[in-house]
Formats: sequence, C-alpha cells, structure tokens
Amino acid sequence: MPVFTRTKDLIELAEIKDRERLYVITDKLSVRVLLEGGNLQIFQQENNGLNPLNHQTGPPFGLSLDNTLKYEYEFVDQENYKVLILSAESLQVPGLLVKKHLKFIPGANEVEYWITYTNIHKTAKHASARTSAGFGGISLNPYSAKGFAYTPIGGKVIESDSITNFLTDPLLPTSPEFWSETWTAVQGLMSGDYSAWIWKPDNIGKVKLRQGSLSQLESKTIEIEPNE
Repeated sequence: MPVFTRTKDLIELAEIKDRERLYVITDKLSVRVLLEGGNLQIFQQENNGLNPLNHQTGPPFGLSLDNTLKYEYEFVDQENYKVLILSAESLQVPGLLVKKHLKFIPGANEVEYWITYTNIHKTAKHASARTSAGFGGISLNPYSAKGFAYTPIGGKVIESDSITNFLTDPLLPTSPEFWSETWTAVQGLMSGDYSAWIWKPDNIGKVKLRQGSLSQLESKTIEIEPNE
C-alpha cells in the first residue's frame, strides 16, 4: 500500500488486492472499503476512532446473502470532486443492481454516501435499503469511544452521556415525521472532536437511534420496474 504525505486537497485511492480492500485517503479523513460485502469505515484524520457504515438490501433484512457479495469498483475523477462507485448484483434480491457512491470533495471534512438500485430483471422488484451507522455498546478503545451525544428532539438539542444514554431506539418513534432536523452528533471521549450523521429525508421510512446518535436508516419499500 502506498504511503501518502499530508498534502492540501489530497484525494488518493489505494488497493490491497490480496485482502480485497480499498482505501481512499484525503488530507482530512480516510475511508476503508471491504470489497466483500461492500461495507466501509470512516476514520477521522490520524485518530483511531472510526465510524462504520453497513448496508443491506431487502426485505427481508438480517442474515443476508449479500454479506458475501463481491463488489467491483471505479474511481471517477470529476472537475471539483471524486466519486468511488461500488457495484454488484444483489444475491438477496436477484436482478437488482446495487451501486454505492462515495463523494469526496478536496479539503472537506465529510463524505457524501448514497445508494442506487437498478432493476436489470424482466419483472418488477420490490426493494428497500437499510444503512446501519456507528457502534453500540461500550468501546474498549478510548479513541473510538464517544463522550457526549447531541440529539435534536422537540425543537431542542439534548446533550447526553453516550455511555449511559437512554435515548435508545425502543424509546423513540422511528417515523421520519418526528425528525424536523435530520442529524445527530457525537463528541469523541479522548480527542474532543465532533462527528455527525446528516441525512436527506427523501424516501426514508424509519430512523433509529442508539445512545443518542443515529443507528439506522431504512428506506421505504418501493416497486422498481425493469430498467428503472
């Protein structure tokens, strides 16, 4: 794997072929992608703290055939940004082409992530997407542990201890109508750095929290016609 020095507006891709891994390295963060399963982890600068993103195609969700799905990738260089695109045909919903997009902007502290489905079968398909974000429970790594969570509820922002936080998914409604503000944020226990999940409300069917921070987004189930 190449080693890159810190350079202004750096965005580089590295591949470890024998481990089926990709790394996108910028001057602000790095992203590790597992080509088997297509899941990824976002690292903030030099810190050991990371934020995982896991996606499933369904329904049903849970133990998925797509956990062993092998993704192909392309790294598209646009004028003002770069996009990593992972693509594979779903085993869970055969005939559905899954594409995961990660957009990197030079000098930015964020990554934009979205998923598209295309029906390459001759008949209509019913499908939805579920994205799980972040960790639950107590972390033994102080650099990945979160100290405080910030949750916008009822027109107020609630600050809470992320370890003893009772703002868990069984206690809060999952309807997106409940979320007038579509974000949650946490503060690192050791570093004091802030990180946030910000989502677009389009097509969202469920929003779940864990320890005051975003845990899961699930899209509405829709019918996808051939070639859509």
